[in-house]
Amino acid sequence: MCPASVLFDEFGEDGAEWLQEEYERPLTIPEFKLERGIRRDEFLMDDPFTGPRVETAEMLSRVIVMTSDVILTLAENQNVLSVEAAREVAEMRALPPVDHAAEGFDIVREAFAVGAIFLNDRDMWDFGEYGL
Repeated sequence: MCPASVLFDEFGEDGAEWLQEEYERPLTIPEFKLERGIRRDEFLMDDPFTGPRVETAEMLSRVIVMTSDVILTLAENQNVLSVEAAREVAEMRALPPVDHAAEGFDIVREAFAVGAIFLNDRDMWDFGEYGL
């Protein structure tokens, strides 16, 4: 768990309280680092090809959504989606395009929640096992 003093130092008393209310419990260290990355809008990514690099939530959001779109298109083309899943994909595609500048932080939070991004053992952000 993230010590309350560290949370208060980074986010102030009001911010720390808001985060704990949102998470409905004390934050873990990876959750704290996620929220700090969101607040600062910088995520140190562990790239095995180019080395560590700093990315914004907007850029991560773009990569996450683009990858999701590719995976869904492949699934559609291979006819492996259930009728219900195909309907959900169609509904999702009917929505307006994502405003990554405005919604990127929420997309990064959701990606973290489902394991699409994680804080690795080198204390850098990495993509999970979902093909990202």
